[in-house]
Amino acid sequence: SASGLIGRTIEAPAIPATLSGGAPVRAGINLDAAAEDVTVDISDASGNKVRSMTLGPQAAGVLEFAWDGLDGNGVALPDGAYRFTASVRSGNTQHTAPVAVAGLVSSIANDPTTHELLLTLGNGASVPFSSVTRLSR
Repeated sequence: SASGLIGRTIEAPAIPATLSGGAPVRAGINLDAAAEDVTVDISDASGNKVRSMTLGPQAAGVLEFAWDGLDGNGVALPDGAYRFTASVRSGNTQHTAPVAVAGLVSSIANDPTTHELLLTLGNGASVPFSSVTRLSR
């Protein structure tokens, strides 16, 4: 029955986002409590920050957002892998929050060591099924 996951879109934290053809990259942050300010930093594969997106005050729950593939100067970035890091501020407290990135499942395997189901995404990243936060069609 796991084969039904192939071709479906999942969201999982800490996987690289794939920018392809200028299509927006969808992601989400699960906020345990309301935040006075949420900022997302986007870094390229070399770890260089290419853009910072201020999302402002947000209510508790899943905060969905999309990145248009542009850098901080509005210039389109090349296709490739990018990472998101979220900073959440509430009062005098600031912390990072995991960002769940969308990816298309291309294959499925069992991890021979842990026997956990591993999903391979179109960008080559492997994600344990237990870390999937959202599954869509």
